[in-house]
Amino acid sequence: SSLGTGNIISKAMASRRLLDFVDVPGIVALGADGVDLQAELGVLEPEEHEDLWSRALKVAGQFHANEACLPLLRGFASLLHAFAEGLDAARVPLLPPSFEEAAHRCQELLLSIPDVQTQALIARALERICMDNFRGREDFYGGVLMFLVGRCLESKATGADISRLYRARDLLVELDWDHESIESLKMQLMRCVASPSFVRSQHGPELLSIFFTVHSGFTMEVHNTVKNQVMYCRKAALKNYGVGLFKAWKRSDGTSKAQLEQCIQDWAVLAIRTSRKSAERARAVLEELHRNHLDESANEMLCRMYGPILWRSLKVANSEVRENTARLLHYTFPLIPNDLGVKEREQELSKQLRLLRETLDDPSEPVRRVGVSSACSILKNYWDMLPPAEIAELLTVLLNRSARDKKAPQVRAAVAEGFTWILENALSHPTMGAILPQTTDLLNDRSPLVRAAFVSLLNAVSRCHGLSVSGIVSNEALLLRLAAEHAEGQAERLQKGLQGGKHASTGPPSEAVAQELSKLMAPSLFQQDLVQQVTRCNHLIQHWPLALLAMLTNLRDVPLPDRVKLAAALFRAGLREVSGKGQKKAPATDPKDPKVTTMLRVVGVLLEGIPTECVGKTSKKKDSMSAELTKFVYGHIKEDDFKHLLADSEGTLRDELLYVLTSLDPQKFPCSAELITSQLQLACQGAAGGLEVSGLSALLRTAVRWELLVTSLEPAWQHLVGAAERLSQRLAVPAEAAGAAAVLEAAFRDPEVRSALLRHPEQAASLHRVAQSLTQALEKAWTSGLAAQGALFGPGAAAWPRLLSLALRVALHLEYRPNAADGETKSDGAHTMLARLSQVLTSEASCDFLKSLEAPAPKRRKTGKASEASGLPSEQDIEISVRLHERLFEAMNAAHFLRPLCRADSRDVLARSQQLEECLWCWASLGQRNSRQLEAWAHLARLLQQMAHADAPAADVIAALQRLLRRATAVVPADVELRQVLQATMSRFEAQPEMAKLLASILDDGDFEPRVAEAVRGELLSCKVLRSRRCKLLPEQFGAGAIADQEKRSMATIATPSRPAEREEVEDASEDVC
Repeated sequence: SSLGTGNIISKAMASRRLLDFVDVPGIVALGADGVDLQAELGVLEPEEHEDLWSRALKVAGQFHANEACLPLLRGFASLLHAFAEGLDAARVPLLPPSFEEAAHRCQELLLSIPDVQTQALIARALERICMDNFRGREDFYGGVLMFLVGRCLESKATGADISRLYRARDLLVELDWDHESIESLKMQLMRCVASPSFVRSQHGPELLSIFFTVHSGFTMEVHNTVKNQVMYCRKAALKNYGVGLFKAWKRSDGTSKAQLEQCIQDWAVLAIRTSRKSAERARAVLEELHRNHLDESANEMLCRMYGPILWRSLKVANSEVRENTARLLHYTFPLIPNDLGVKEREQELSKQLRLLRETLDDPSEPVRRVGVSSACSILKNYWDMLPPAEIAELLTVLLNRSARDKKAPQVRAAVAEGFTWILENALSHPTMGAILPQTTDLLNDRSPLVRAAFVSLLNAVSRCHGLSVSGIVSNEALLLRLAAEHAEGQAERLQKGLQGGKHASTGPPSEAVAQELSKLMAPSLFQQDLVQQVTRCNHLIQHWPLALLAMLTNLRDVPLPDRVKLAAALFRAGLREVSGKGQKKAPATDPKDPKVTTMLRVVGVLLEGIPTECVGKTSKKKDSMSAELTKFVYGHIKEDDFKHLLADSEGTLRDELLYVLTSLDPQKFPCSAELITSQLQLACQGAAGGLEVSGLSALLRTAVRWELLVTSLEPAWQHLVGAAERLSQRLAVPAEAAGAAAVLEAAFRDPEVRSALLRHPEQAASLHRVAQSLTQALEKAWTSGLAAQGALFGPGAAAWPRLLSLALRVALHLEYRPNAADGETKSDGAHTMLARLSQVLTSEASCDFLKSLEAPAPKRRKTGKASEASGLPSEQDIEISVRLHERLFEAMNAAHFLRPLCRADSRDVLARSQQLEECLWCWASLGQRNSRQLEAWAHLARLLQQMAHADAPAADVIAALQRLLRRATAVVPADVELRQVLQATMSRFEAQPEMAKLLASILDDGDFEPRVAEAVRGELLSCKVLRSRRCKLLPEQFGAGAIADQEKRSMATIATPSRPAEREEVEDASEDVC
């Protein structure tokens, strides 16, 4: 190994002098690891240094940086580095001539040496020479700097590489920056300026300042490089660019300072006259200058830079320029030259405050919003410096105009946010105490953005010692607002789920506002002792139950022990009130009293989401706290106190009791667990008809959390499979099947229960068996019903729509369930099942049967029942057939768009869907009930709108629309439904040429019902859809000259810097003309 070789050489050198090794083999050997050259070089006399290096130069000759010379070059570099480390300029400032020549040779090869270690040795040697006061060291500055800068530009550069360049920063000033050879170094330095890792390093800003000031001719090149990078770099790099610019300005003088002030002027112009994003990044570069603007020299310079452009830009026509200028006031106020007297300074301050107030009345909403933020920030920072009259005038404008800006909710929100900033200055509290009660209207503002900002303001008030929230808003108003916010948040969550998250609101959701309100009001409850907490909860339950539930639901920061203890105490108090114990002259409360059920709901909300081990088994973490909580909870919640209520009560009370128990340990309540299991089994056996949907959901949810679901639902699967067997034989369904179907419907309606069923392998297999049994039963019953004479489905006809819908829903959930086991097969999944059913319902036999029913026949008796002699289906059979086709068509529509990445068979699916649609319409046209066609048309219209919103291909949706409109008659559909379908499809596909072609055919041809053409014409005349095409579709209303006039007016709506405020007026005028 090289280390062993180094030890051998060291032993050999111990017996001979270093000069004896100065030959080719010896120098090569010096490059081995482990050779201690420092000790050997220390033995040599100063007179022998020249002899050593002259011999080394003769041996090295004209070596090159290639593979053949690398061993010799590495030994030579080791000798050079060891010798340079032993030099001392304080003793001997002159370098040996031969050593200097050797260093020059190595410098020429430094950047081209492929071996990294050899290159590093030479660089260390040259760096050692440059960093000490040797004569002639300036000849090595360029090589050292090029090497160090190159190391900083490598992809794996570290902070140590940049620190190494920082230590050699003084060498940059010593270079001849006017020589043509400096261009390569300039290019490397500009690459460093553009490197994010270099700029974000510890010494990045300091090195940037050196690059800015090293030479006046290089300043603008560095500035242009920074400008090119600013739009693409991150915030940390932007901040360091600004710090580097400020440090460069502070250290510069003469020509360099003039150049840097020109750069700063350029950034100031960019911060005002560019787009919003570019101006924001320019302000980030100027941030360090703005932060130090109170420094006398910085203030003087900023007055010179901003003076010619800042105040003038507040009056320009372009609103973005005014917005950028108003935002700069936030950072640069006050801009008062240092040489002004007292009177002139006051006049200048008044002028700037007047211009600031004018931004609050600007016609552009963004300018007003930024003006409000700037005004409030200035009031916070300079409250004690501003004249009281100016403060009063600013607050008056903010309160009377900005806070009541009806057209701009963001301006109103900015006022509330700005008042929060002002409260950070304690000197403002007496004045703000009189101002804030006048802003209570913001609590009930229409915009959730404004309400969220006002609630944040109230939270800031609660942290101020001299102010109180109750002095601004009453507790009743806060409770009402909290209940309303919680209700709106639940509605928004439901709407978001229905829309799939595509149309998200721009402002904060109402749920976030409710959470902030709960955070504001929680201390008034949880900072009291437990007895007082129970008393206050009783008061809120009696007078403000919805607000209490909303507050507890949205709380996030209440400690776990406080929640659990309050829940246990409330539960105990509620049971005592029901039994009448502990109340001397008060009778027992009726268990059905809403107060009792509300109290149980409050207890359930407090316990919801708490891990079972925290209130059950002793947790490994914080054992003492968990043991104390367990003892407290189960000392107050005892099974003997409520098991009679759980067994005897019905409806809401039992549901709320189960809601409380779901968060507790089932091992503490064995009788309750047994009761839940027995009630579920009874429900599966047909007793579910007496239970409401909420009761079934509560039982199922408790069974899931207590892990009782598997054993409880087994009877349901057996009853459903047995019902499928009887239906396949066209027999009546037993009563137990209805209860089992109700239980399964309730299970799939609850997300938590449904997820538990789908994740459990045995339950998933049972569900698959039920779906398969019902599918096969329908195939067999339908086929035999077509061949038989008389009733199509037999006595069990009424059960088919419900059971088929349940089977299809189960199959789709099994097909797309998350986290399915890898070994589970899906060969006979939902799509196969749907294909089989559609094939049966649209078979040749089914079509022939429909044709026979549609054929003219002699008069039949209007009995509503099938005649065995005639072999015709009854009205019930027709109704059931329509419902089965509707359920199957809806399931096929959902399944087709649930797998957007598996469209290999999409054409086949569409063909089967069209056949099923035709059969559905034929069945709906039969019989004596005329409203059946109306219902079928409305059902197809709803599925068409689902296709449109599911991003189905435009051609498929428009083709389905054409088929649907061709089925319209004088009475089918209703006018409202027809308009809804046209509005939904025409607005969504107005740019598609197929849509224009369809509308033209409706208006021109006579194939469609006249009322359809009238509806289309009405939509085109309503100025809501197809504005660009209606001139061609309706030439009688819009002549040829209307097209040219519309184009002229559309050109007039283009915004320009000199005409931004006219845009809305032009658009409104164009709409009036249309």
